[in-house]
Amino acid sequence: MMKKFVTSLALLAVFCCSFAQVPVLRSLEGEDITGQWLVRRAENDDEAYYMQYSFNVWNESGSDIVFDFVKVTVREVEGTINVFCFNGNCFTSDHVDDVSIASGEYLSFVADYMGQGPEESDGVTTLLYEFHNGDEVSWVGLSFIIGDHDGIDAPESNVTAKVYPNPVSEVSTFECSLPKAGSLQIYTCTGQKVAEYQLEAGDNRLSLNAADFRCGLYLCSVVVNGKIVTTTKMVVR
Repeated sequence: MMKKFVTSLALLAVFCCSFAQVPVLRSLEGEDITGQWLVRRAENDDEAYYMQYSFNVWNESGSDIVFDFVKVTVREVEGTINVFCFNGNCFTSDHVDDVSIASGEYLSFVADYMGQGPEESDGVTTLLYEFHNGDEVSWVGLSFIIGDHDGIDAPESNVTAKVYPNPVSEVSTFECSLPKAGSLQIYTCTGQKVAEYQLEAGDNRLSLNAADFRCGLYLCSVVVNGKIVTTTKMVVR
């Protein structure tokens, strides 16, 4: 009886883990880039007209999954164009519904960025690529930079931060560890700063009340000496 009970629990655990899974995002070299902020900087005039980043969207769960894809424009240089492609099918819209991947399979994903040249497109365009399945989300952020720029979307160090629970409907906890004092700056998707908190050197733990924010996606940037050292996101419901 006990053996059957344990077996049933194991099967239930596998079922629960497989249900509502989201894809794992991997670089072409196989590195897990899920939840990372990546930067593509134009190194010559040709790349100021066209840049590209490719990765694979893997279903590493034990069952087929269906997800909705959403592209969030955090910041965009006027006049530039960005396109995304799944397995060679390209889109200019902000979302694609009901994308399916069989267990153990993957889809190729390509982010295309088209500028108007080194002077006309000087600036930073940042996009969030999100893969939704129910309440679960996997994502990667990508900045295309032309010229000498940093910003809320180009983290510069290995400092990490986390917000949990996320999404948040009541109170969420923000945690990070810093080598020196800094600040937490919270931005909307359009780049508007809506809150700022002081951070001390060492371990930091803050409570963020969802009632202080409207529903939506926020970028939580840690700033030290005037530079962004890491950025994570928070979803308020």
